[in-house]
Amino acid sequence: MNKDNLVAEILSKFKPNATQRKVFQLLSDKQWHCRSCEGKTIASEQYAGGGGIQGLQRGTKNRPGLVISSKNEFCSECQKTTRWDCWTGEIKTANAAANIPKKLIQKILDFYSYTDVIEQRKRAAHELVIDHRFPMERWDNAEKSLSTYMRDDEILRKFQLLKKYSSGNQVLQYILC
Repeated sequence: MNKDNLVAEILSKFKPNATQRKVFQLLSDKQWHCRSCEGKTIASEQYAGGGGIQGLQRGTKNRPGLVISSKNEFCSECQKTTRWDCWTGEIKTANAAANIPKKLIQKILDFYSYTDVIEQRKRAAHELVIDHRFPMERWDNAEKSLSTYMRDDEILRKFQLLKKYSSGNQVLQYILC
């Protein structure tokens, strides 16, 4: 597949106004880009997380992960040292998480008695996030489909419950082994 076709193929996998699409369009020229300056055109200086750089690197079930290099460098435009990113043009196997079936969600909540791992407080289901104990960056490839018949020892090894914050995202990222 030639490089133009690769870019078009990857672009076709995003929703029209998605932040990841905007970040990919920016990086598709394979040049270095200052996050501070370019963030203004994307309408977010914080495009490094799962909705941007990390999500592009991770990939999805429908899209491969991208090899993106990052560095700190002085920017002559904004006159400060900032984070810079560049897509190398390479792709890699996606390592996206599988959807958790509703029956398994209930089993995980019951297993942990609706108690978050950080504060050890019992909470309502809508106040909890089921989180993988190990970040996806440590996986070799995409997570296999999850069985609703997962054993308790597998649940303990794979998942933890974290408090959901009002922003909808988990602010604290603890990995408890």
